[in-house]
Amino acid sequence: MDLPLNTSVSANPGTKPPSYDGCTLEEATTELGVSIERARQIEAQALRKLRFFCWRHGWNYHLLMGD
Repeated sequence: MDLPLNTSVSANPGTKPPSYDGCTLEEATTELGVSIERARQIEAQALRKLRFFCWRHGWNYHLLMGD
């Protein structure tokens, strides 16, 4: 599906996705309906993808993440 850059795909058009800034891991897993271990697996996979993306584009992952 090709979308213009300023278009977002949402189950409920006009609504923003939930923000998990500042909530605990337990609160996020309860709302998402997954176990804590599954949330850690998802996070690890996302960080691996981000590191690869940064490597592929010549970006410094540690500067991006603030390490």
